[in-house]
Amino acid sequence: MPENSNLSPERSLETPQDAVAAAVELITSARRSLYVFCPLLPPVLFNAVEFNGALRHQLLQEPRLQSLMLAPPAKNWRQACPQLTQLVERLSALELRTPPADELADRKES
Repeated sequence: MPENSNLSPERSLETPQDAVAAAVELITSARRSLYVFCPLLPPVLFNAVEFNGALRHQLLQEPRLQSLMLAPPAKNWRQACPQLTQLVERLSALELRTPPADELADRKES
C-alpha cells in the first residue's frame, strides 16, 4: 500500500461512496496482483463507474497485473453488475469467481 494512502485496516466505511472510494484506492495501488475477497459486499460497489473505470485503467496500464475477485453469489449478479461483467468477459487479466450461496450462509460480516 502506498505511504500516502488513506486506507488502513481501521478505516471505517460507512456509506457506499466510502466503499467505492476505498476500492478505487486499493485498485490504483496494485502493481502485480490484486486479490479482492468481497462476497459480502453489495453489487452497487461493482456497478460504480469509478470502480470499473479504475479497474479497467489499472489492468490496461499494468500489463503484469493479475486480478482475482471473489464476489457475491452469482444469483442475478450478471444483471446487477453489467459493467463488471463486460470487463470480466473482455480482459483476461481479470478473473471473477462467485462462491455458492450456501457457503456464505454461515458467514457473517465482522
